Amino acid sequence: IKDYVAFYAQTGKYKEAESDFTKTIGSEAKAIVLMDALAYRYSYAGNITASAYLFKKLISMNPEAEKAAKYQYQIVQDYLNVNNLKAFKEEMGEWVEKYGPKSYWAEKNASKPDLVKETFSLQETTVRNHTLRLHQTAISVKTDYSRQIAGDAYKMYLHYFADSPKSSEMHFFYAELLFDMKEYEKAAQQYQWVAENDKKSPYYEKSVINNVLALEKLLPTDAK
Repeated sequence: IKDYVAFYAQTGKYKEAESDFTKTIGSEAKAIVLMDALAYRYSYAGNITASAYLFKKLISMNPEAEKAAKYQYQIVQDYLNVNNLKAFKEEMGEWVEKYGPKSYWAEKNASKPDLVKETFSLQETTVRNHTLRLHQTAISVKTDYSRQIAGDAYKMYLHYFADSPKSSEMHFFYAELLFDMKEYEKAAQQYQWVAENDKKSPYYEKSVINNVLALEKLLPTDAK
């Protein structure tokens, strides 16, 4: 099988893979196994166009399957690996919407609670780590663009993972970014969220102080 998949990958006919494999082997089930192997082969080789097409095809063939969430995760990782942030954001949104704990997929896999829990945990970790990396980049390069995309990542995280145990620290870090961007009113809102919702946070005292500092920045100065 490995040799056949390796040979077929060189043809570049990934859109015909399903029909070619089914004709060659005579079994749709076995063809799916080969499509799975081909998709991952393209993924590891960096052919994201081909891998994404095949993973999407495999998902459409059985959207309720356990592997469907894994295929979508691989698409997310592929776009992240090539730094295609637009596609990453779109596919990440689809991953969380379609395979999150309140999704139809989760409902159909309710008999596997560990699977659903582990998938959501992986989603949260993936977005959080990506967001923090973008924030570090913004701190290093200090450009408006880098700050903007980091800010967009925080918005995504707080939209999908508002109830996460890590949401408090993400509100604080987002506030720090907004403060650096001189978005003082928005920064104050994030600091205030931590101060009002998580008094046990290690960032509680700093949030209270920085909230005041951010609000002070909004006051008119003598020069004005």
